Amino acid sequence: MAGKTLSVVIIGPMGDGGFDGRSVRKEDHLPNLQAAVEACQARLNAEGADIEFKIITGYDNPGGDITQFVFLAIDQADIAIADISTRSPNVFYELAFLHSLGRPTILVDFKDNPIDIPHYVNGQRVLMMDDYTVEDLQRELMPCFADEVLEGRLGPLRFNAITSLYDMPLVDASASNGIATGYFFNFVRWMIGNERGVISRLSRDRRRLGRFSDVTALASIRPTSIGEMDTAREKIEALSSFKRDVKFKENDFPRPFTFHVAGPYIVDFVTPLESIRSTPSYKRLLRLVEGYPRPDFATLEKLEENFINSFFDTLAQHARSNENCDVKKLKVMTADELVAELS
Repeated sequence: MAGKTLSVVIIGPMGDGGFDGRSVRKEDHLPNLQAAVEACQARLNAEGADIEFKIITGYDNPGGDITQFVFLAIDQADIAIADISTRSPNVFYELAFLHSLGRPTILVDFKDNPIDIPHYVNGQRVLMMDDYTVEDLQRELMPCFADEVLEGRLGPLRFNAITSLYDMPLVDASASNGIATGYFFNFVRWMIGNERGVISRLSRDRRRLGRFSDVTALASIRPTSIGEMDTAREKIEALSSFKRDVKFKENDFPRPFTFHVAGPYIVDFVTPLESIRSTPSYKRLLRLVEGYPRPDFATLEKLEENFINSFFDTLAQHARSNENCDVKKLKVMTADELVAELS
């Protein structure tokens, strides 16, 4: 994770006042959480990490609609911290949004809070605090950043009641999951099938298809952004072994297939990914960044990255769980990785 920048959104009570018998005012919870995260970053970097936390709270709103600002920050967050100690309805509304997006979230609460945690949050890990001093918060947050965020083990922080129901974030269930599922069943499974798949048949029928009998896998090209797809295509098409529009038809196949070949791979550029630009998530963020003073943490590129990650995670799940497919015949790689291998 060297040189990694992560946006960290912190939600919690703002301007509620009062002490609740502790040494820190409620309105100081967010500033102290921010200072604690900054202290965690300093300690991690002192220990050899190269990481920057770009921290956003409601206090950073430059003016305008606070709801739009906070929701935009949540939509673009890499990780979130939610102070649920005051049981604020606003905080739990924002927490539900975080959960529907599947954002890794650290919950923070008082150890002896007289008000029970709501049922829907039961089962999640919560950092239980004696007080909200910067020192106490840093001590409890540090293991999360060191053991989970820095090492990329975010699964426990993603778990919540919504993702448990759908086995994935809710937004992915209606967007990238659906697109990836269609891509798998309409194309990928016909390529990597155990016996009936195109790759298996190419290797068996050397006499009729000899020039492609060395094909061993499907290379599904993973772009870093939707805009990179044309560049990726140009790099691969420049390979000397690249063959365009190979036709394949068998009587027991539902339709003829046309694909590209480079070296030992059937190469697919995953054009269904381009449909992200017609999804509600993309259109929503486009409206926000065009109609709002654009914060530096809000980018369409990050939305595309999240969508691409979810797409290929879903694709891998289908390949692993389908007993009629050989998952070893599916290779997900970038254009640069493929070019480096074949050059």
